[in-house]
Amino acid sequence: MAQSANRSFRYLLGLFGLLVLAGTRPAAAELQLLALVATDGAVALACERGQCAADFSAFCLQAERRAPEPGETYRLLGGESVRLTGVTADGGLLSLPAADLLRVNVLRTHVSVRLAVPEERVRALGVVRLEVEVGEDATLLPLADDRAPHAGAPADGLRQAGARLVDRNREVMAAARLTQRLINALPEGRETAAQRDRVWQAAAAPFAGASQDAGAELARRTHDRCRDASAAGLFAGMRSCLESLHDAMLGDLNKAYWDALKTGS
Repeated sequence: MAQSANRSFRYLLGLFGLLVLAGTRPAAAELQLLALVATDGAVALACERGQCAADFSAFCLQAERRAPEPGETYRLLGGESVRLTGVTADGGLLSLPAADLLRVNVLRTHVSVRLAVPEERVRALGVVRLEVEVGEDATLLPLADDRAPHAGAPADGLRQAGARLVDRNREVMAAARLTQRLINALPEGRETAAQRDRVWQAAAAPFAGASQDAGAELARRTHDRCRDASAAGLFAGMRSCLESLHDAMLGDLNKAYWDALKTGS
C-alpha cells in the first residue's frame, strides 16, 4: 500500500513538473497576463509578520509570452471584479478600493498568487479583518509592463474564454478552490497533528456543499493523500503537498485552455 501511494505521488509530481515546464517555454520579453480565478465566497486575509495575506488560484492567459518568476509583482486590471471588504471591531463592513490596496505577487508558478495588504495599512483603515472575494473576470497585469499595458491585447476576450473553460469547471476547478482554502488554513512548514486532523472540517467542509459532488470528492481525496503523506514525513508539511497538487490541477486546466484557444473551441 505504501509503495502504491509513493508511486501515485511520484506520478502526480512528475505531471506537475511537466506542466510547469510547459508554462515557462516562451522566451518573449513581455510577461503573461494572468487570470485571477473566481472564489466560492469571501476569503479572509490572515495577518502575521507585518502583512495580511492569503493565496489565490490563477492561470496564464497568454502562453506565447514569458511566464513570471516567483515574487514578480502584478496589479489588478481595473479592479471592479475583486471586492475588498474591511470588517470593523463592532461588525461593520467597509467597501475598500481593491486595486489601490492589494499587492499581488506570484508564488511558485503562474497558477498561484498572493494578495496582501501591509498590516500597518489595515490598522490605519480602522478595521480588524479584511476579506477578498474574486469575480469571474478578474485579470492581473504585470507591474513591470505598467507603462505599456499590453496595447492591443484582447484581454477581455481571453478572460471570458478563461471563465468558461477554467473558472466554471465543475470538477477540477471546484476541487482546486477547496484545496486552496485548505492551503490558507495551514501553516507554512510542519503542522501539528491536531491541525492536520481538523483542517478539512474547519476550512473546506463549510464550502464543500456549494461545489459539485465530483469536485468535493476530488478535493477530499487530495486532502486525504496529503494528510497521510505529511504524517509519513514524505513532504515538508501538509501545506507543501497540497500546494503541489493544487498547482498540478491548475496546470492541467491551463493547458486545456491554451489548447482550446489554438483550435478555436
